[in-house]
Amino acid sequence: MEGTSAKQIPTPDELALLIDGIIQQRLLITIAQEESHLKLQQQKLAILAEKRRKRWQMVKQWGNLINCWTWAVVLMAVIFLLGVHTGLNLLPEGVVCKNRESFCYFLRFDTNKRILKR
Repeated sequence: MEGTSAKQIPTPDELALLIDGIIQQRLLITIAQEESHLKLQQQKLAILAEKRRKRWQMVKQWGNLINCWTWAVVLMAVIFLLGVHTGLNLLPEGVVCKNRESFCYFLRFDTNKRILKR
């Protein structure tokens, strides 16, 4: 065995230290990967929360707009119908209905008012 070089065999303590170092490096790599994965998940959740918040704000804005316009349209319709009804009932001489089935006649309180006869 003169021609072969003598390889140094590590002691059990040195092998244990070497294995511990490898395991520690693998654990650090795994922890770094898990942290990056966790950060990515947190970013995705933050983006989803922001989208939900913006969507809810948009729904509220449209709801407020529709609510305002709905009340305005309803109020205008009520005022118009009150005006028509009042006009038909307070101006009996000026308004003459075509017949008893007409909308004009239906809106009157007093059905004894004049009807246009054909």
